[in-house]
Amino acid sequence: MSEDTPTAPLPPCDLAIIGGGAGGVLVAMQALRQATAPLRIVMIEPRSVLAQGVAYATTHGEHLLNVPAVRMSAFDDRPEDFLDYVGATTPPGGPERASLAHAFIERRRYGEYLRVRLAEAIAARPAQLQVVHDRVAELEPRTDGATLRLARHGELQAAGVVLAVGNTPKPLPARGAPQLPEGRSLAAWDFDAVKAIPRDADLCIVGSGLSMVDTVLSLAENGHAGTIHDCRGTRCFRCRIAMAGPPPSTPPRCRRWTCAHACASCVPRRKRPWPTACRGSR
Repeated sequence: MSEDTPTAPLPPCDLAIIGGGAGGVLVAMQALRQATAPLRIVMIEPRSVLAQGVAYATTHGEHLLNVPAVRMSAFDDRPEDFLDYVGATTPPGGPERASLAHAFIERRRYGEYLRVRLAEAIAARPAQLQVVHDRVAELEPRTDGATLRLARHGELQAAGVVLAVGNTPKPLPARGAPQLPEGRSLAAWDFDAVKAIPRDADLCIVGSGLSMVDTVLSLAENGHAGTIHDCRGTRCFRCRIAMAGPPPSTPPRCRRWTCAHACASCVPRRKRPWPTACRGSR
């Protein structure tokens, strides 16, 4: 795999992959594995480390996959490949393979797994992969492919293009949110900022998906003692623990509120993995 330099010209390629997160890396691995000729593949990704999109960029151990290890292989023909990787990289004296198979592994390890398997695919195949650390500003379809205009590297002619741009975090969908003072509104994907929240702060988490679980797990890891309000659009989130206080009056655009220290706090009491506990609470 070759890395770009800002002044290097980009010759035409057979396949351009826009995005170097998990999706882009998976596409690159499959293209490399299936190549029988010296194809030229170019991946355009502004970040310096691959396989670190929104989900797998976390460095915090409390953020877990929501699918057991035995079902997270990157390859259909090697269904236990991720489990093999986890077993091989687990320190001596750790859990046995049978236990790891049904465990929810740290998400940061999945990004590491994808980078290792990408390097192996590059070494084993005749195709060439070049990673260009840049952004695509414009894509113009042609009859024989497409022209990509990059922010720093000029034009790139590609016979085929794959869009692997992932999920872009969205702004808070509430009236008045843009007027909140700086630092009073955080994105759940800003993992380090969430970890820096003061332990005694009273919080409102808007939404009840897996990013909410990530946030509460980080708060719990920090020993958070403030009240957590979980706001969702249509239903009330309730957990089998004592309420931290009376629910506040319903604000605009939020039908129901509840105060709880969220599902992650009750998992140790119920002795179940948090994905199972959260599905039950919903």
